[in-house]
Amino acid sequence: MIINKLKKIARIFSGERNNFVEQYRNLLVSEPLDSKLHFQFGKEALNQGNYPLAIAELKTAIALGRSVCTVQKYLERAQKKVLRCFLWIIILIIVLIVCDLKLRK
Repeated sequence: MIINKLKKIARIFSGERNNFVEQYRNLLVSEPLDSKLHFQFGKEALNQGNYPLAIAELKTAIALGRSVCTVQKYLERAQKKVLRCFLWIIILIIVLIVCDLKLRK
């Protein structure tokens, strides 16, 4: 279970790009100030597990005029996912330190 979590965390923060990212980026080039498009991109990034990108796009949608009420629940969900990933990383570091200390004794 921990290995699967770590693989997922590594995939999220490694900058791995899926087809949907490239497709939305092509749309954003033609309509960079479209808040609805940024909102949809943020939701899709959230669904794909790319939480940092989701946060960035959802914040951009708000900055471009999308209703905060509309975006807030998705933004909070993405922020919680990022926080959860960082907590898993911290737990892993603590486990590794403890294991290293035990091996040195």
